[in-house]
Amino acid sequence: MITAIDTSVLLIIARKEPRWEKWRKALTKAASEGPLVVCCVVFGEFSLGYDSENLALERLHRLHIHYDPIRPETARMAYRDYLKVLPYRNPEPHMLPYFLIGAHATLQASRFAVDSRIDPRHYYPAAKLLQY
Repeated sequence: MITAIDTSVLLIIARKEPRWEKWRKALTKAASEGPLVVCCVVFGEFSLGYDSENLALERLHRLHIHYDPIRPETARMAYRDYLKVLPYRNPEPHMLPYFLIGAHATLQASRFAVDSRIDPRHYYPAAKLLQY
C-alpha cells in the first residue's frame, strides 16, 4: 500500500508541532505496509525550508519518504478535474496544485496522509484519506 504524504503532515513532523508524534506513529505504521511518497508539488513546498533540494531529499530519506514524480496521466487528470470545477466554484489559478496533489494521491498511491483545517475531501474527493 503506497501512502502519499501532504506538505501539511511533513511540516507538522519536521517542526514537531502538536500531533507530530501521532503522525510519526501513523507514518511508521504506513511505512510497514508499503512505500511513503511525495509528489513534485509537495516536494517543492517542503524543500523551500532547506538550503538545497539535496538537503530536503536527505531529510525525506531519513523519514523513509521517496520522491515520486507525477506521471502524465496524473497531470492530465488533475487539470481535467480543475477545469470541471471552473464554472461552479470559480477556483483561482493558485488552486491547481491542490488538484495535482489530489490526482497523485488518487492515481499513484493507495491513500493520502493530510492534515487540514477544512475538509480535505473538498480538494481530494477520490483519495482514501489517512487523517488525525
